Amino acid sequence: MDTITNIIYWIIFFQSITILNYIILKQYKLTKKIICEYSGYINSLIHAICTVIYAILTINSKFNELDKLDTTSNYMKYGIQFSIGYFIQDIINITLNYIDYLENKKILEFISYLIHHISISVGLYYVLKLNTYHLFTGLILLSEISTIILNIYNFSKFFSNYYKKNKIIDKQIYYNKLSKIFFIIFGFTFFLIRIIFINVVFLYYYNQIKMIAYNYIYLYIVITILNIVWFKKIYDRILNFKVT
Repeated sequence: MDTITNIIYWIIFFQSITILNYIILKQYKLTKKIICEYSGYINSLIHAICTVIYAILTINSKFNELDKLDTTSNYMKYGIQFSIGYFIQDIINITLNYIDYLENKKILEFISYLIHHISISVGLYYVLKLNTYHLFTGLILLSEISTIILNIYNFSKFFSNYYKKNKIIDKQIYYNKLSKIFFIIFGFTFFLIRIIFINVVFLYYYNQIKMIAYNYIYLYIVITILNIVWFKKIYDRILNFKVT
């Protein structure tokens, strides 16, 4: 199958999971908003795990070419198609839930997600069309490790709220504490990978990037700004944690 067909396939795949979750979770009398959030967590977790696997396979197969920006890997080619499909489907869901963001005064969060997803999708498609920079892309996509931890936190928080609503206090307390632990781990991992590691990788390849992939510099600036803003919010939230 060609590139566009593969991307469409992955869009359908992630949308199918969203629909399946809606059918399953509807029987628990959850609101449509909560079901959409939960489905988003599942899609995000699947994407993060598979992307990290694609990245590791790419790095392992091309490790002897670590000093080169111009590298090609079939693992990353399929991984990029997979990621673009996920981001497009998530953009659709985010846009469909625009009213929820507006009602909860989270318009800046809505905009930041759109900027992030569109920027990454354009950057990945650029890599796909050029059929190069795959090892560099694989190193950058290792940052999805932090997304895996974020979604463990999201699931813990989801169950904490569910048991609180159903007045099962012991489980609510357990999942509430668990969610706080994983959020702190997420904050540390986010800083280590998305603030430190990505910058190290970019600086390592900088001389080659400025000569043959100058457009990456603009993408790097956008993503770096978003990461710093998000980390500030993560840090402030950890500082405001209360023992319950």
